[in-house]
Amino acid sequence: MTIAPHSPKTKTVMDPQAITIARVYAQALVDLLAQSQGDQLQNTAAELGDIAQLIRQTPGGRELLAGATMIMNRGRREGLIKRIFAGRVSRPVEQLLGVLACNGRVELIQAIAQQFSDILMRRAGLVDVSVTSAVELSDAQREQLRQVLAKALQATPVLHTNIQSDLIGGVVVRVGDTVYDASVAGDLARLTEAMRNNTIRRTTE
Repeated sequence: MTIAPHSPKTKTVMDPQAITIARVYAQALVDLLAQSQGDQLQNTAAELGDIAQLIRQTPGGRELLAGATMIMNRGRREGLIKRIFAGRVSRPVEQLLGVLACNGRVELIQAIAQQFSDILMRRAGLVDVSVTSAVELSDAQREQLRQVLAKALQATPVLHTNIQSDLIGGVVVRVGDTVYDASVAGDLARLTEAMRNNTIRRTTE
């Protein structure tokens, strides 16, 4: 079965320890669902993304839910989760939310959603790549960059492009915490130089 990644609409910026904890929860959920039939992994990724978005968009939603669960006993915390989410999400996601509520970690839901999506992408041989450039990349430049990154990452890069007009240089590439070796850095440097020269030619014509 091919898993299509579902990335949360907004990525969470958290401290490394929180990200590590979120990854543990996400991996446990993936392991639980790995033997499921159909598209349950993909559907769960969508559910987590939607829940994270809902909580984030609700004024004080994350703080209210997290704060309320902290002052309740375990039974009341579980009851709160059931009242909010029962019948609206799948059983595995409801159980995850219950565990988070009991442990006072509801605020991790958005990070868990992102980690869950990242794990599915890695399982599918994909990796998210953020590309920021001073000008819009041409199709040829995108393809060249994709080939360089595919060689470096041993995975299929999924490019997310942004334009920053005041960027000095040709392109800035971010792939999580990936550190490129000298050969890849050289490839990227040559690509950046080619882009810079192309931009200069275009602005002087």
